[in-house]
Parts: sequence; C-alpha cells; structure tokens
Amino acid sequence: MKNYYKILFLGIIIFYFLEIVSLKAQDVVPEEYAAYGFIPGLGQFLLGNETTGAAQLGLFLSFLGSSSSMTKRPDYIPADERKIEFKIEDAIIADYLDKNNLLYKDYPLLSESQYDRLYRMIRYKKLIEINPLLEYGSYERMTYATAGSELLGQSAQHVLFYSVYSSYRDAGGIKPVSMNQESYHDLAIAPFQPKYIFNRYFWIPIGFLIALAGYETSHPPKNPQWTLLYPGMKRSGFMNFYVATISFNAGVSEEAFFRGFLNHFFIKEMGLELGLTSSSVIFGLAHLGNGIGNVISATLAGFYFGYLHYKDNWDIRQSIAVHFWWDVIVFAVSLRYTKEDKNVVKNQREVHFMPIYYQFKF
Repeated sequence: MKNYYKILFLGIIIFYFLEIVSLKAQDVVPEEYAAYGFIPGLGQFLLGNETTGAAQLGLFLSFLGSSSSMTKRPDYIPADERKIEFKIEDAIIADYLDKNNLLYKDYPLLSESQYDRLYRMIRYKKLIEINPLLEYGSYERMTYATAGSELLGQSAQHVLFYSVYSSYRDAGGIKPVSMNQESYHDLAIAPFQPKYIFNRYFWIPIGFLIALAGYETSHPPKNPQWTLLYPGMKRSGFMNFYVATISFNAGVSEEAFFRGFLNHFFIKEMGLELGLTSSSVIFGLAHLGNGIGNVISATLAGFYFGYLHYKDNWDIRQSIAVHFWWDVIVFAVSLRYTKEDKNVVKNQREVHFMPIYYQFKF
C-alpha cells in the first residue's frame, strides 16, 4: 500500500510536469480535460485554476490517506470478513474440540480460556451467552473503523468524480457555460433548496419510495439480513451521520460524473436515445457489487436522472436532490435491521467456536 502511494505521487508529479510543458498553449478540448480530471486537480490546474486544482488534489490525497490509516486500527474488519454465516466445516471442528476438552485452553495472548469467558460474562452482567448465529442467522458486522474507512474512501471518490466533471464543465464541455457554471456550493445545497424538492419531478419517485418503505415497515421480512454494530454506534447518532454522509457523497459526486459528464458527452455524441441509454447502463453496472437487483434499479434510476439532466438544460441540481433523498430513505430504513452487539468483534471462526450448548448450561 505504501509503494502504491509513492508511485501515485510520483506519477502525479511527472504528469503535471509533462502537461504543463505540452498542453498549456494548446486548444481546449473538454473531453481531454475530463480525462485529466481523473488525477484530481490536474484538469483545473491546466485550465489556470491553480487554487482549485491544489484543493482537489489535497483533499483527494487526505481522504485516501485517512481511509488507509483506518484499516490499521484493531477494530477494522476487512471486506471479506464482514459477513458471518453458518459453515458446516467450522461447526464440525468446534464440536470436535469441545468434546475433547480442547476448545478453551489457557494459552496466554493466543486464546481465550474458560475463566476469561466467565469473567467477561460477569463483566457484561449476563447469565448466558448466546451464539449470534442462533440469534440473528447470517449477519454483517460493522465497527467505527470499518465505517470510517468506507466514508473516507467514498469521500476520496467524491473528489475524483467532481474533479472530472468540473474539468469538463470549465473547459467548455457544457454550453451555454454561463447557465451551468454551478459552483460546488451550488451543488452541495441543492438537496435542501425548496425549488428542487417541492415539485413533481422530486415527489413522483420519492413518494413512490416512501409508500414502498411504509409497506415494507408494516410487512417486515421474516428473516431480515441483520448488521451488528460496535456498541455505541447507533445510540450515539454515528449511524445517522454515516447515512447522511454516504447519501451526500453519492448524490453530488455520482450525479456530477454520471450525468454532468457522461450523460452530456454520450447524448452529444450519439443522440438522446442511445446516449441516455449508454450513461444509464454504465451507471447501473457501477452498482454491480451490490447484486443484480441493484444494477437493474440503478439503471432505471439512471434513465430518470439522465432525463432530468437533459430536460433542465444540463443542470444537475434537480437530480442531485432526488438522488440524495432517495439514498437517505433507503439507508434510514435499513437501519431498522442494525443492532449493537459486543459479538461484532468475533470473526467467523470465533463465532463457530462458541459452543451452542453453553447458553443452556444454567
């Protein structure tokens, strides 16, 4: 990881030097400047906006570095270890160790002894200790470090996406420029401005989502996917901050990149139907990591947001408002299936090595 940052930094310095030498005097081509924006700040710097370019680069590197530092914390959970589910091989091993009196042996600094376990139960004021797989079924887990790393990583992506859009926009990609030269402040406050939230283009999708959320609330799933949180994350209000930040990052930066840049570029090059379809499909595929259902819903949302962008003469603020509040509602509803539990720190093997019979011991 450290070598990656060194290479990235060296590449940025070399690229800056070459571009300053060869491109300052050339004609401005918006698509090229959008490409330069993938190195945050470079497009702005080449356009002569050195202060803006330095701010974008500084923020990007700061967020990226802070996200990386979060992964070094002891409570950070790698992505491939966040899901806890039943595995028969682990259960068989745990049962064998338990029956042969090998499960809880006092190996200092290496394992938990039966006395450590009893002491923990006394400290937590519990008579029994329930295996979380019995209580929740398969579940996800999240700690402060895990959530913090995600928020900071998305903030770095936020800066990168905005860098691409702002470089494309300021290089003249969007015309007439005078009508669409929105500052970052203009985009950031769009979700809270009455003109963007008190109209039918906002309330048609948001009203549908609220109705769907209300139905789901009155007809909850029998076996929801629980997420266990580190104690304090929910009652302290941290998860509310998490939802707001994730939604803001997605609303502003994704609209800037997928609509402000891609949608405009594709429609300009291929026409309305094919261009809108292309940007929407790419937007959907960008959500592939969340499952095929999310790809389909994101693609449909991309069509709607792209249409608003086209209809409003390439102004992205209406779609930002809809996107932000859509995500806020979706994430807020999902908070119902989160619960603080000290078992969040136990990994897959540790959970399986909690004897199931132990909860009935008393």
